[in-house]
Amino acid sequence: MMHPSAVKTVCAIILAVGVLSEQTAASSRDQVRRVVSLYVVTLSNHAAWEIAGREDVFLVGVVGDPGMIEIGNQIAKDKQVHGRPVKFVAANPNQAASWELHAVFLDLSADKQVDGILRAVADKPILTFGMVPYFVRRGGMIGLVPAGRKMSYEVNTVPAARVGIAFSPKITGSSVGR
Repeated sequence: MMHPSAVKTVCAIILAVGVLSEQTAASSRDQVRRVVSLYVVTLSNHAAWEIAGREDVFLVGVVGDPGMIEIGNQIAKDKQVHGRPVKFVAANPNQAASWELHAVFLDLSADKQVDGILRAVADKPILTFGMVPYFVRRGGMIGLVPAGRKMSYEVNTVPAARVGIAFSPKITGSSVGR
């Protein structure tokens, strides 16, 4: 039988490991959010389309992960897309047909809503990014794919061309549907 002080020590260690695991997981999620935000901003600058007449801010809607908005805005603080400051905002998937966004990011948690959202924005010049499985095959424009400790992307030029969005040759090396 264990001495009561040993039991307390073991419990304290287990609790500490649990807290550290949660902190590590949160830190890891934030790192993914930073990388994704950077990809969204950078790749948006490699796409060309008519965005005049809309707000003087480049709006990126986020569907799924609310933590992405805060991290995205931290990353975008000193960055611009096509000469406009960038702002990440929440995007209600039930109102996709009326979105006034320049780009939208669909998190993995939005997987079940992706097909409906892509149908709702299919005729709008909204650059679509997603981390859901088979995003570009489902009609998304840029799929972000975690690959171990790195991130890669796929580009689908077909839905982009349909709404007047053209991609720089620098990013179309990973294209689908060319």
